[in-house]
Amino acid sequence: MPIFPPPRAARALLAILLITTLPACRRTEAEYQKLVDENAYLRAEIERLNRRGAEEKAEEKDGAAPGTPDLVATIVDLWSQRFDDNEFRSRQRLSGKLIRVTGAVDAVAADSIGVAGVSKRFGNVRITVHLADNYALRIRDGLAALERGSAVTVQGKFNYERMILTDSVFVDQVGGRTLYSDDLLSLSAGVPLGGVIRTPTAKPATPAPK
Repeated sequence: MPIFPPPRAARALLAILLITTLPACRRTEAEYQKLVDENAYLRAEIERLNRRGAEEKAEEKDGAAPGTPDLVATIVDLWSQRFDDNEFRSRQRLSGKLIRVTGAVDAVAADSIGVAGVSKRFGNVRITVHLADNYALRIRDGLAALERGSAVTVQGKFNYERMILTDSVFVDQVGGRTLYSDDLLSLSAGVPLGGVIRTPTAKPATPAPK
């Protein structure tokens, strides 16, 4: 079955074709350089779209597609709902649900991270986030680059009794897409990116407890 490029990629391909086939004698030097620059940009855009398509296929294969969460909360909000005065209501709302949580990294291991926050009611709060197996292997370089204090958004299945997230992935806080090593590695350059923001006072993360 033939595979067709997405509309944006198709338009970019057409633009590149036109740029490379128009007679050079009809252009001034400045016009020609502008076309060359636009051509380079369009080629980079095609590569980005193709890379994103490959990531989406990998998400399906690895089970790392984030899906629509049942609850979006900060780590502090999650603790407040977990220890609601009405346990039945709390369990119904959270147990086994797909939850998207934002907090600060306080520990990093090969396949998990600690996410923490400060609550007026509970003081220092944290949960352990266990990453999906194949996903953890794919992002090991980016995971190693995370620093203590980095704000992250993660999504996974909530274990009510153990107060942990399982089969989790990093996601973009705004768009909800899965983040990969390239996204996490951008932190080393101090570049804000979606659900991951490097803080100026970040310190190396301590190993997560087993």
